[in-house]
Amino acid sequence: KDAAGRLRPGMFVNTELIVDTHENTPLAPKAALIYENERTYFFVVKDDTSRRMELKKGFEDAEKVEILNDLEEGSKIVVLGQNGLKEGTKVKIIEEKRYAWQPSKPSATITESQKDLAHKG
Repeated sequence: KDAAGRLRPGMFVNTELIVDTHENTPLAPKAALIYENERTYFFVVKDDTSRRMELKKGFEDAEKVEILNDLEEGSKIVVLGQNGLKEGTKVKIIEEKRYAWQPSKPSATITESQKDLAHKG
């Protein structure tokens, strides 16, 4: 920058522009995902039973992914031990965690720099 804080010729800047936001959308940590045969799955727990779902992915960033599947409000997503889990297994939830990045009203935001990555796959 010059003395006035302006960019000089030949300088570069990195920016992120919010180009779209989805309000009240379920988010899951990417660590909850299972990759198998070029498909992506996750598990939810309903009535103490595991249910495997193929991911319908929306926006994503380095840590989390927007889930476009039709989930009931309050659905519990398995984030630990899911790799050995099978459909229909009885599950006991030991500890529920709320992630620091998880807002009380979930929303997914995509920036221009993430736009190409979010819609691939």
